[in-house]
Amino acid sequence: MDIKPIITEILNLAVEAPSGDNTQPWRFVVNKNIIFIHKRPIEGVHDWGNYNLLITHGTLIENINIAAN
Repeated sequence: MDIKPIITEILNLAVEAPSGDNTQPWRFVVNKNIIFIHKRPIEGVHDWGNYNLLITHGTLIENINIAAN
């Protein structure tokens, strides 16, 4: 079974997650059936301790969970 279309659909829905200034500071690497999420710092935006970045990634992960179900 080819799961690539399923993963693509999940990620297309997941990127609708809210993020500060609508920056979507993430990138994905898919290896087989595993989705790796990497943070992408936002240039010009001060984020003390990556606090906002971590919250943003939390919303992304929640959207992935919802889309996958």
